[in-house]
Amino acid sequence: MQPIQPIQPIQPNRPMRPMQPTHSVFVLVHSPSVGPSTWHPVADHLTAAGHRVRVPSLPRLDTGAPPFWPRIADAVRDDLRQVPTDTPVTLVAHSNAGLFLPVIRSGLDVLSREVVDG
Repeated sequence: MQPIQPIQPIQPNRPMRPMQPTHSVFVLVHSPSVGPSTWHPVADHLTAAGHRVRVPSLPRLDTGAPPFWPRIADAVRDDLRQVPTDTPVTLVAHSNAGLFLPVIRSGLDVLSREVVDG
């Protein structure tokens, strides 16, 4: 058995490669445990780089009866009504919002999906 290699830290002084604007929309889905403001710095950065960004506000999970996932998916889809239906989306979920990505992406033109945890 080979020893586990340590994870190399991110080089904070290394310049980031600029992202090229795309025709898709970044949809930043916050964890139900926190609010949409957790994505605001990222949304600001992406917008400044020329990308289109949506940060839908999810309903609180402590209100209403289960199941919760339909309300989460509906909140994201309601927010996306402001985006033309032929626009591909890049879904980015924070933490346990990743659990909702399969149902959120149903019926959408999803270019990619990512889960961010930290």
